[in-house]
Amino acid sequence: MFNPHSHFSTSQYLYHFTSLETALEKILPTGKLRLGPFLKTNDPRETKEWLFPISFKNDEFPGFFSRENMDLNQQLNNAIKKHCKVLCFCKDYMKQPKSVYFGRSYQRPSLWAHYAENHRGVCLVFDRKKLVATARRELRGKGTLHIGSVVYQGQSKLYDQSEFRVFYSEVIKNSVEVAAEKLIKEKHRDLFFWKHDDWKNECEYRFVLRSNNDHDDYISVGDSIKGIIIGCDFPYQAYQPIIQHYMSMYHMASGHMQWHNGLPTMTVYGATTNTEQT
Repeated sequence: MFNPHSHFSTSQYLYHFTSLETALEKILPTGKLRLGPFLKTNDPRETKEWLFPISFKNDEFPGFFSRENMDLNQQLNNAIKKHCKVLCFCKDYMKQPKSVYFGRSYQRPSLWAHYAENHRGVCLVFDRKKLVATARRELRGKGTLHIGSVVYQGQSKLYDQSEFRVFYSEVIKNSVEVAAEKLIKEKHRDLFFWKHDDWKNECEYRFVLRSNNDHDDYISVGDSIKGIIIGCDFPYQAYQPIIQHYMSMYHMASGHMQWHNGLPTMTVYGATTNTEQT
């Protein structure tokens, strides 16, 4: 059971911030998390069109804007992104600050503001190892799964662009789809697990599935979910019976975030006793 006041490993938990409705009407009733389209993340590097400097010879300066290149560019974008699905989490800071505050994901106000309805939503807590094991088991055969932490770098990485380099001869010899698969195999860390430093406070950990189907894919969370933390503006009185029902159903703890003078505190309710800890 999740206990925020006990000694913990910074790699033990993953956190998923979401809205009240999504948590209580979709995730908890079904016991499943849905992988969403890669094209619907909030990072423009991922959602906007990628430009591939397609080289016609190894020593030729790559070009972008010929008609032939633009057609291939669009085909490569579709081949890489169309069937890519992603599930995003946050993790605790690997290096804990001396203060007891803000080292853990649920203590970061910006995450509550951006991903949990401006503190009205919830943060679901998962055991990382169990969730990863379930994902590998359930998504086997549904595509190629990549799992790991996002790396954050500055402007120098933006100017590199090596992950987008494609040779025209490879595309023609094989196909756009084969070229896309080769690029993902060799450069998936740079394509899917790199973000600009501006995002680094999220400490993101993600599951990326290069799917071989057009329908939704899910991961079961029944054995990995360890807690539900509700935001400071969550209407707790109205939903208390539902929260208690899911606490009992999943044998998980519940926490209620509060903020005093800008510092995060949390009232914790045990899964079986409903006793409070602060």
